[in-house]
Amino acid sequence: MVAWFEHWDPYPFILLNLFLSLQAAYAGPTIMMSQNRQAAFDRIEAHNDFLINQKAEKEIQFIIKQMQDQENKIHEIHHEMHQMLAELKKLNKETASA
Repeated sequence: MVAWFEHWDPYPFILLNLFLSLQAAYAGPTIMMSQNRQAAFDRIEAHNDFLINQKAEKEIQFIIKQMQDQENKIHEIHHEMHQMLAELKKLNKETASA
């Protein structure tokens, strides 16, 4: 009754409120549907990223193993070279003293 005689909300704003309420009523479900679709897409993308990361981890482990094998082989060659150098020095001393 008070609102009929004491208009606290003039005419254009009542209509604007009606339009904004209507817009929110149809935009809300549309936004929620698009968020659900985006969430599903994000889940698929995250799963693909996980699979790629697993494959990359296996490849990195394989490369690390190869590098460790190479390092071990280099150490073996280095050790053999030191032995050969020691034998060569020993032969040089023997030939020099003879």
